[in-house]
Amino acid sequence: MKWFAMALSTWLLVFASVASASPYADKQVFEEDARQGILKEQSSRDHFQFRGLIVTEFDDSLNLCGEMNKSDEPEWTRFIKVFDKGTERFELVWIEPGDAASEVEDFKKDQFGSYWDRRCSSLR
Repeated sequence: MKWFAMALSTWLLVFASVASASPYADKQVFEEDARQGILKEQSSRDHFQFRGLIVTEFDDSLNLCGEMNKSDEPEWTRFIKVFDKGTERFELVWIEPGDAASEVEDFKKDQFGSYWDRRCSSLR
């Protein structure tokens, strides 16, 4: 009876850890899903390019960080796509604001820079 109880509790522990695992154990699958999500959110998805993509992982999230470019524009724009592990869904995409023409836009650019430094620090 003891062996049965030990086997049952071991099985329950294994099952609980599998059930609470992130759906993105494979970071390449996460990267592809995040990229496709960004493209779906853009109006003309066929004309976007990505570069410098990295996946960062924290206790609360997975993040796809990189730069994207609309093929008819000369500049590349940094972005962060966030997957919340708690809700198990993509929460938001942060896209770096352009040149600041007002105090509010300057504040948004600073906020993006701070978040980038915390979540994507290996990209410079």
